Formats: sequence, C-alpha cells, structure tokens
Amino acid sequence: MLKPGDVFQPKAFPKLTYIDRSIDEDSTYEEELQEALEDTGTLVVITGASKSGKTVLCHKVVERERYISLSGSQIQSQTDFWEQMAEQLDLPAEWQITESRQNSVNAKAAGKGKVHAIVAAGEASGEIGGSHTTGDSIQRRVLRSNAALIRYIIDQDKVIVIDDFHYIEKDVQKYIARTIKTELFNGLKAIILTLPHRSDDIICLNPDLIGRSVFIDMH
Repeated sequence: MLKPGDVFQPKAFPKLTYIDRSIDEDSTYEEELQEALEDTGTLVVITGASKSGKTVLCHKVVERERYISLSGSQIQSQTDFWEQMAEQLDLPAEWQITESRQNSVNAKAAGKGKVHAIVAAGEASGEIGGSHTTGDSIQRRVLRSNAALIRYIIDQDKVIVIDDFHYIEKDVQKYIARTIKTELFNGLKAIILTLPHRSDDIICLNPDLIGRSVFIDMH
C-alpha cells in the first residue's frame, strides 16, 4: 500500500507521478534537453519561474550517477565553485601519500605504484627482493588539482547542473562562464538553471558563448 506521501512529493522528485511535458505536437522538454546534452560543446540554459520544474526536468533526463548538483545560493567565491563539485564526487582537498624507498641486494622483483588520477598522473617504480632489504618511507601532502578535477568529470561523462545561477555574484558568474566556455570545447556537459529575465546573464558575461548555448524556456 502506498501512502499519500509516497505519491505526492512537491519538494522531491515525483517518481510515481512524473509526466513528460510537451513543448508542441512534435517534441517534449525531456527530448529537447536530451538532444542538447548529446550535442558536444553546447551549454544548456534552462529558464522558468520558481517551481516550474527546471530541477525536476534535469533529474528526469540525467542519470543519478552522472548528476553533479551545484547550488548558486552557496557559491560565493571561485573556491566554492570547485569545492561543491569535489564534495559531490566525495573528494578531499588534499591527500597524504606515503612512498617507500627500499635498497636491496640481488633485487629481482619489480614493484610499482600509482597516485590517484584526480591528484596527478604520477607513477613510482623500483626493484625489491633478494635475501636482505632496507628502506624507509616518506609522507607528503598532495593538493587536489582543479584541472584534474574537471578532466575527471569530462572523462566520466558527468553533467554539472548549476541551480539558481542568478544568485551568484557577477564576478564569480563571469569566472564560471569563462571556465565553462573553455571546457565545453573539451567535452564538458553543463546545465544552468535560472529565471527568465536573467537568461542572458551568462552570455553578457562571456559573449564567446553565443552560438554555443541552447535555451530551454519552461512555461
């Protein structure tokens, strides 16, 4: 038996009651968003009044494992932009790497280790073995790389969804617009959700996005 709360979920994704919404006789919002995401190098801007279904539409089309949700109300700086993405991927700001160094007599066996891909593309190797070995270990801190983070997002075919983009300060919006424009060429998939009268904010901040953006206006 289903409870009323299982069916009517105005503040969550309506799993049981979601209905595709038609734009016209030939297409739906879901189809239009899917087509836009498949067009590599395109920024998707979804506009609509509050509670018009912008976020629900994104959750319907983008699979949960690909979805990186950023909240504009919580992005007050460039650092916040990167921190939210890292938190969605459950990645710490830094790693402590322990490396061992060993000296051996008549070494025959080879050993090799890799550093996490988000931190750096690094590799260490050496030979150990024989009847006697001596060695020590070194610990070092490695900071998370923003460039490696965005590359990981692209390689894993994830989608960045920035909700309430209009809440972000202009200077930070401009930084995000420039970052997105650069990475669209490399295959980044990004969606911006905003109000109808603020739909051209990101274009005004970075005119280079003209011709690289698709606008979906939800009525």
